[in-house]
Amino acid sequence: MRIRLKRFWRWLKGRLWVRPAIYCLVAIATVTIATTTDTFIPEIAFLDVSVETIESLLTIIASSMLAVATFAVSVMVSTYNAALGRTTPRAFEIVVSDTSTRQAISSFIGAFIFAMIGLIGVNFSYFGSPGRVVLFMMTLAVFLWVVGTFVYWIDHVTRMGQLRHTIERVATHVTVLLAKYLANPARMGVLAESGEKPPQDGRPVYPRKAGIVIGYSCEDIRAALGDNSWGVFVDAIPGTTVSPRDPLLWVRGVRVDSNMEAALRECFDVAPVRTLSEDPVMGMRILGEIAERALSPGINDPGTAIDIIDTAVSVFNNALVDAQDIGKSKTDERIRVRPIAPDDLLSTVFLTIGRDGAGSVEVAEELQRSLRALYYILPVEYNDPLRRQAKIAFAYAKDALQYDWERARVEEAGGFLLHEDETNGHDPDLTADKMQRSQFAATQVSSSLPT
Repeated sequence: MRIRLKRFWRWLKGRLWVRPAIYCLVAIATVTIATTTDTFIPEIAFLDVSVETIESLLTIIASSMLAVATFAVSVMVSTYNAALGRTTPRAFEIVVSDTSTRQAISSFIGAFIFAMIGLIGVNFSYFGSPGRVVLFMMTLAVFLWVVGTFVYWIDHVTRMGQLRHTIERVATHVTVLLAKYLANPARMGVLAESGEKPPQDGRPVYPRKAGIVIGYSCEDIRAALGDNSWGVFVDAIPGTTVSPRDPLLWVRGVRVDSNMEAALRECFDVAPVRTLSEDPVMGMRILGEIAERALSPGINDPGTAIDIIDTAVSVFNNALVDAQDIGKSKTDERIRVRPIAPDDLLSTVFLTIGRDGAGSVEVAEELQRSLRALYYILPVEYNDPLRRQAKIAFAYAKDALQYDWERARVEEAGGFLLHEDETNGHDPDLTADKMQRSQFAATQVSSSLPT
């Protein structure tokens, strides 16, 4: 049930017509309230407002708002296309979720509906003197609201098409996803150890159709299995590509009939394409694709790639900090969940930059510095993957850079990550304070790992 509600809510949030429809209902309710005031508000002569005054204001709003709404939609589409053209089509889900633009368009359409219904009521004499006063005050409020919304939206739309704005929105979204994962990597279950295999005596549950898992619900799994003595190994986490031959999960300790199998299958949301709803790896991949596009020969913008590197470091750091403020879910020891491999989180953003930016000494050097910074920030299980990423990036740079001094700069930036044998795997400059902060950061996430 929870996964169905999530699916419906995600579908509802993706529809552009929802907010305008709500604003239209509010406009209808507002005019209706004005018509009912005649029954309980006495007439006050000096507060009477003429029908012509109200009709003039409503006519101005009605004649202009439809044109403004049409203009706003065209600008929105053009801005979305411009933003996606500079980044990646995978960022569409984030770009189109801009609430400010939706609110502006909804305000314009709602004001148009309000004006049309108000004009109908005025011309058919639905309003007495108290009703006209209330309608006049409401009309002024709508007018001021529309003007303020239009001014704010113009300022917002000038920034919305900029590359930096899109990168910031992607980074904010990915930080939230990653923080939720770091706080509760197994949700209501227990995080399986790296490389742990499903139980040999387990019964696999397969999907009916091929696709990509974009979400699952531990609550629904518990409800489907009941209070029996059972154990579950969730193998298909968000971002996993599955087919009818790839198990979603393994169940042991209970007999799985066809009805239970169907119920367990419904606990997973399998879609044709990968989405950002619960998949932090997909978010890091989008950042990597933005940098990859910037480094393409047709654009050749290493500065944007460096921005993406710095943004990725900020995402990891901020997500780790935010995860400390997120409460831990209640743990059910019967549910074990396969973890996201640290290599997946790192390689989706840094591998493409290391490959495509290998010919730029500035990009290669910044990448090595950032990987060293993450070594101090991320938990200890990320140490070896960080070293691997640094060595892969340096191997690309050694082949692409022309001069020895450029290679030396990149090698110096990588430092101990590139010379594990010489330093026995430790940074000789790692002070006690840095070591303490590194261990503290590690305990925030590693506490969810089984001992």
